[in-house]
Amino acid sequence: MTLKKYKGKYVILWPQYFDSSLSRKEGRRVPRELAVARPSQKELLEVAAALGLEAKPLEGKYPREWWNKEGPVLVEKRGSKREVITLLAKELRRRRYGK
Repeated sequence: MTLKKYKGKYVILWPQYFDSSLSRKEGRRVPRELAVARPSQKELLEVAAALGLEAKPLEGKYPREWWNKEGPVLVEKRGSKREVITLLAKELRRRRYGK
C-alpha cells in the first residue's frame, strides 16, 4: 500500500507513543500521566473509532523495538499530529483506568 495518497490527511501513530514503560528517549510521546502500559494496535483502532476518527491498521515494526510485532495505525488527522496523539492518549487512559 502506498501512503502518498494519505499524506497530509492522516498521521501514523505507533503504540509505543503511548507506552508508560518507555522513556521519551525510547519513543514515548505523551506525558507519563497520559500514558498506559503496553497499548496495542487494536486498542488504538478502537479508541480512534470511538472518537470518530477514521483509522486503519498498518503492518510494520517499530524500529527501536524490531522484535515487537505491534504495527502502527494510520489515523485521520484533525489538527496537528501532537493534538491527535494527545486526544487519543486521553481517551485511551480514560478507557483503561477510568481517569
